[in-house]
Amino acid sequence: MSENIITALARNPQMTVISRKSAAQFRETDLGIAEIASRLGADFVVEGSQQYDGKRLRITVQLIDGVTEAHIWAEEMDVPLADLLETNSRISARIANAVGFSVVDMAEAKMSAGDVNALMITNAAQSRIMRNFNRENLLINLQEQEAAIRDYPDSAWGYLGQALALRNGLRHGWIEGDEVAARERMERLARKAVELDPNNFMAYLALGRVMLFNREVPAAIGAFRRGAELNPSSSLVLVGLADALVFVGETGQALDVIAQAERIDPLYGFSVVWTKAWALWQAGECQTALEEFLGCPSMPVAAYKDLAAIHHCLGNKQKAADAIRAYLAQNPTYTLARIRAEHTGMWTAPGALDRWLAVMEAVGVPPE
Repeated sequence: MSENIITALARNPQMTVISRKSAAQFRETDLGIAEIASRLGADFVVEGSQQYDGKRLRITVQLIDGVTEAHIWAEEMDVPLADLLETNSRISARIANAVGFSVVDMAEAKMSAGDVNALMITNAAQSRIMRNFNRENLLINLQEQEAAIRDYPDSAWGYLGQALALRNGLRHGWIEGDEVAARERMERLARKAVELDPNNFMAYLALGRVMLFNREVPAAIGAFRRGAELNPSSSLVLVGLADALVFVGETGQALDVIAQAERIDPLYGFSVVWTKAWALWQAGECQTALEEFLGCPSMPVAAYKDLAAIHHCLGNKQKAADAIRAYLAQNPTYTLARIRAEHTGMWTAPGALDRWLAVMEAVGVPPE
C-alpha cells in the first residue's frame, strides 16, 4: 500500500516524493514528525496505521505539516478485506487533493492476492540482499523467487525478482553452470514480467538490468526511462539508469540522475553511493569519489574493486592492493579475461574499458 501511494503521488509533476526505502526507516521510531521531516527534507509527512478484526481493515491516514506538526487532513476508512487491493488509488487521490493538487489520472494494474504474496517474497529477498550483499543470500533469493514463480505464475513479481537475482549472480560470478543459458533465461523472465504487468516499474528495472548486462545498452536505457516514468520516486530505477549512462560515457548526465536519486531517497543505501563513486572515478574526480565511498558505512565487499580503482587513481598503492585483495577473497573468479568478456560491447565510453583493465591489472587482478 505504501509503495502504491508513493507511486501515485510521485507521478504528479508538482511533487517530489521521498522513496519508500528512506521513509520506511522511521516506521518504528519514537522521533517526532518535525524531526522525521527534517531528516528526509520533506515539507509534509503522510502517516497511517492499520487495524484488522478478521473481516475488515480500518485504515487511518493523516497529512501532517513537517514544520509545525499541524494536522492538515485526516481520514479513517473501513475496508472489507476483499476490497483492500482496490483502495490504494482512492487513498492516494485524497492525500494528493489535500495538498492542493490532483493526482494524474493514469491506469494502474490491479493487484490480486497472488500479486501480494509474490510481492512479499520479492520484498523480503530484496531486503536480504541489500542488508548483506553476498553469494549466499543471492542463492537463497533465487530459490525463493523460483517458488514465487511456481506458486503465483500470473504475477510479475516472481519473474522480475528472479531476473534481477540472476543478473546480480552472473555479474559477480556467483552463478555456476551454463552462462549463456542463464543470460537467456533472465531475459525471458524480465520480458514475461513486463508482459504480465506493463505498468509495473520494477518489471522495467529488471528488463533494463538484464538488457544492459546482455549488451543491449540503448534498449536498457529506454527500459529504465520507462520505469522512471511509471514511478519517479524509485531510486532503484534511477540508479539503473545512471549505471547505463556511465557505460555509454554520459557521465555528467549520470551524476545528474544520481543527484535526483539522492533527493528522493535521502537515506539511501550503498547502491546510490556505489554508482556515484564509479561515475566520479570515470570522470577523473577520484578524491571526491573516495570521500563518497568512505562516507557510506555499509558498502559491501562487492564494491571494493571500485575502491581499489579509486585508490590507484590517487596513488594509494597499498590501499588499492588491500581493497582488491578483500574483493578477490570473495570473488576469486574475477579476472582480466572475465572483465574483457563481460564488458566488451557494453562499456562503450571512449577509452573507459581499456583504462579499467589497466587499473585492474595494476592493482593485482589475475589475467585468467
